[in-house]
Amino acid sequence: MSYYLLLDDIRTPSQVARLVDLPAANWLIVRSYEEFINTIEAKGCPRFVSFDMDLKPEHYGAKDIHALEETGLSCAQFLVGYCLKYDCDLPAYLVHSLNPEGAAAIKVEMEWAKRALELNREDDQRREAQR
Repeated sequence: MSYYLLLDDIRTPSQVARLVDLPAANWLIVRSYEEFINTIEAKGCPRFVSFDMDLKPEHYGAKDIHALEETGLSCAQFLVGYCLKYDCDLPAYLVHSLNPEGAAAIKVEMEWAKRALELNREDDQRREAQR
């Protein structure tokens, strides 16, 4: 986990105002769901992820964000599954999307995952202690 990952179809880290206060980092920028998946599968879990929700023109202004495919939420769901599968820590994250409903959905997904990973580890510790 040695890289910072920015998921955004248009912006760069310097254009994402909330990232300005972060330490200087060598950001890896991915523009799509496919690039996000390929990067994590090749490099492993990042140290930090900044999520955008809308990654394709058809995502902008959509009425039902859950009916869309290959969004920032889809990327968050992939990342959660990856961390659960490989028992790795969920990276620190930020949601910089201007889509309030999408941003909220990504945050819910990531917070749920954080709790699920904690519970898995607690269960593992209990089983280990019973041996």
